[in-house]
Parts: sequence; structure tokens; C-alpha cells
Amino acid sequence: MKYRRLVATVGLVGAGAMALLTGPALAHQQNGNPDPTNPADPNSTPGRHDVTISKAVSLIRSKADGCSFNTAPYGPACATPSTVNVSAPTFGGTPGQGVTVLLCNGKRAAGTDSGGDNDPLGGCDFANGRGLSSIPGFPASSGVFTLDGSGNLPGTVTLTLTSCNGATGSGVPDLLTAFGGPTCNNSNATTTCPPTQGQISNGWTCVVPVAEFDPNALTPGTHIGFRVVNMKSPIPTKLCNNVACGATISAGTVVKVTGVRFPCKVVVPDDPGTAGAQGTCLTAWTTKTILLKRVSNGALTGVTPSSQTAGTNGDYTVTFTVPAGLVSGENYKIVPHAPTCTFNQGNAGYASPNNWLVKSCESGAFNAAGALFKAT
Repeated sequence: MKYRRLVATVGLVGAGAMALLTGPALAHQQNGNPDPTNPADPNSTPGRHDVTISKAVSLIRSKADGCSFNTAPYGPACATPSTVNVSAPTFGGTPGQGVTVLLCNGKRAAGTDSGGDNDPLGGCDFANGRGLSSIPGFPASSGVFTLDGSGNLPGTVTLTLTSCNGATGSGVPDLLTAFGGPTCNNSNATTTCPPTQGQISNGWTCVVPVAEFDPNALTPGTHIGFRVVNMKSPIPTKLCNNVACGATISAGTVVKVTGVRFPCKVVVPDDPGTAGAQGTCLTAWTTKTILLKRVSNGALTGVTPSSQTAGTNGDYTVTFTVPAGLVSGENYKIVPHAPTCTFNQGNAGYASPNNWLVKSCESGAFNAAGALFKAT
């Protein structure tokens, strides 16, 4: 699919430099989201290597800005890391092979044959990359992870998420750190998670791959599985009764929030049998609701919007009336929310052997970052 060459083979080019190379993993790259109705067969062509992740939507940045899991030349360490746990207990790869785990922007890291930029050095977050410590000069904290005798990944790999909020480094919010650092530095400002509006429109997402990588020979492996992940989209702006909102908002006020970079609901993936990029955002989220989250205790009040708009590039508006019953003097966040949806493998409709490609929903129950107000 769109990411079929994303970290397909991770190899060393020169001293301490990595590159994505065209390799045998082409036949063994599928969306690794487990689907019990369509069990994986890692040994088939194409083979699916399932990957489990502790959370895939509404992911938040680590704190403070500029921190990372790996230290010098990255870092410093995060006081409040935001992490996900990645595992692949039924991966079915090469026994004894090493693997690497990174957060990547699909457009920036994928190969040019599928419309990507073919820039994995700049397209993935190396400040928090795992399984790379055998690369000369790379921090030892990255570690080495090895598939067991059955080709599965034992235990879990904890992956720290980007901390970049735009206050340091390249000054770009949500930026992924390029190879070599320092943290929050990247020469390409579109290397973000969540992706840019243009990337979302063209069907790109951010992904966490589990990719085979020989930590001793520093040569590419054969197998890869990946999961689509959705970092929270930015805090929306808000209007109250068609004018700028004050710090407080009372019941009965008509609020309109305007936001960007909300994830696509249904992505049509790239067709690996056809050169160039065929991916697109097929369906935007047009059924959002609003959650009013009380900051002090996390209690949620659901509100049905009176109207909303949604673009396939992630732009949206939601209009709703503030209900009665909020606690006066308490702070709340206005959280645009997507309902749940069902994921299933193998329904993109391309001709065999590519009919395993997924165009299902993977952003259900997503929350944008919330806009703060005080109830009166």
C-alpha cells in the first residue's frame, strides 16, 4: 500500500548514515493492523506481519519541548514522555533478525514510486528511534531488538513520541527530528505528525513500522509490518455568537470551532501494481460530535452539533450550542470527536494480488486537541 517501501529495508550507507533501499520486503509489507476476520499469513505473497500498538489515535506530544528518549546528539530526556507500546507476537519474520521501530511521516519517508519523497533520514523521528544503537555514533539508549526463534517480537518496545511544539529547533510544531539531530530540527517543515493538509488530502498518514534490520551487519531485512497512528490535531479556534469568544462562555452560546489536520476517515491506499501515487482521502469525518471535557476531573459532556463541515484535507468546522448544566467557574475544553468505526483488512478493490489493500477506517474515536474556556 502507500507505505510499501517505508522502512522496507533499513541499511547503512557510509558511516552512520541510513537509507531506505529497494529490497525484498516489497512482497512482505502490509498494514499490520490485526483483523480476526482476516487472519494474517506472513508467508504468503504479499505477506502480512501484524503489529500491536497500545494506542493509535489521539496521541499527544511528550514534554517538555525539545526532549527525547535518545540523548546526545538528541535530548535532553523528557520529564513527561508520551509513549506507546509496540509488539508483534505473531510477526512471522526472520528468526533471530533485528528490528527497528520509529515514528514516520509516510509522505516524507516512502519511496518515489508511490509518490513519496524517499527521504527516510528526514522523514522519521530519530530522536526517539528504537533498535538503532548498533549504528556507529547512535545513542546506546536506542537499544537492539531481536526476533525470537519463530520470527516473532517478544515483549514490547516502548516508543516515545515527538515533543516538538514549535518553541525550539526548527520552530515547527509536531516536527519529527531528522537523523543526526539535534532534537526538533528538520530541514523539511512538512515532516510532521499529524501530517500536513496536503498530505492528508492525498491519503498519507503517519505510521509506526516494525522493520527487520540486522544490527551487526547493518544490512536490510526482508519483512515489515506497520501501524497507522494519529497524533492529535491542533487546537481549533472558536467564535461565540459569530464574534471572538471571551475567556468565559455561558449556556446558550452558539460556538463555532474551526480546525485543521483532522485525520481522514477512509483512505484509498496506493496501488503497488501501478507506478506513481494513487492514494487519496476518500471520506472525511462529517459526523463529528463535541465533547466538553471538565479539566478538573476529566468528566465528559457530549453535545450534538447543529451543523458542521469537513474537507478531505482535514479542515473542519463544527457549530453547537453550549448546554446548561456545566459547573460555573470550572474550566472546560471543547474537543471535536470522531465516532467509533470498524476496521477490516482486504477491501480496497484493486485487482489480485493487491486486493489485500486496506481502505478501512483507522481514526475512529479520534479527539482533536481541546479549546479551553471557563463556564459561567
